[in-house]
Amino acid sequence: MVLAECNPFLRAAQFQPAVLEGEGLRIAYDYRIFYVLENSGTLILENMEHPLSPDTLILIPPGVGYYFRGRLKVAVLNFDMTRACTSRKKPICPPPKELYRQELAFDKALPEDWDAPFLFSGDLQFRQWISDIVSRNENDGWSSGALKQLLAEIAWRRENVANPEQQLANEIGAYIRLHAADLTDNAELGEIFGYHPVYLGKIFKTHTGKTLHGALTEARLALACRWLTQTDRSIEQIAFDTGFSSRSHFCTVFRKAFGISPGIWRKER
Repeated sequence: MVLAECNPFLRAAQFQPAVLEGEGLRIAYDYRIFYVLENSGTLILENMEHPLSPDTLILIPPGVGYYFRGRLKVAVLNFDMTRACTSRKKPICPPPKELYRQELAFDKALPEDWDAPFLFSGDLQFRQWISDIVSRNENDGWSSGALKQLLAEIAWRRENVANPEQQLANEIGAYIRLHAADLTDNAELGEIFGYHPVYLGKIFKTHTGKTLHGALTEARLALACRWLTQTDRSIEQIAFDTGFSSRSHFCTVFRKAFGISPGIWRKER
């Protein structure tokens, strides 16, 4: 079948407060979409590991082995591409790879080229889309239509954002935004993503127009701005908590970025 012909059946949709760490590959009997809401971790597939951060979407087809490391808060959609199995309304917990039984698979209809996992990071549009589907999953007609729209968007991304360098740059940006206060330097990013930091810097600059250092500073300043307006922490404490070496360094960088001192920023907001 082709994706345009699908009429998806949403079997389950929920927010999971914590996806527990797995100990080996498990295989689902229907399609799964996971959307990371909070925390970071790792997706383990048959031949690769993929770092996960908030606002990462993961689509896993039936019959594909996977598990997670890290206590991730996620939204989860369980679905078929057709309505051939609407009578089977309850999901089946993915068994370990060695216990998987092909005959229990819900729907054998797989769109062309949809037999491999797909990941996309850093797009908040997916967060609202999936949250709406979870919130309104009791309305089968609405949820099926919304899910088909979501799948169409994913298909477009698969075709047009399949550049692995662009994907890597997106993932680096999402990770920096999440861990800005804790990251120390480019070498640490290199260790996390498994590439030489010079290579990562080149890829990131090519696809975002920013240096890794510039993106990290930008993320730290964004965090500092939130804490200046939403907390009573001292400016010195905020400087250290957001990863700056000193209050004076923080104030210098802040003034260069915004034209005013952190103290004046706090008073004017």
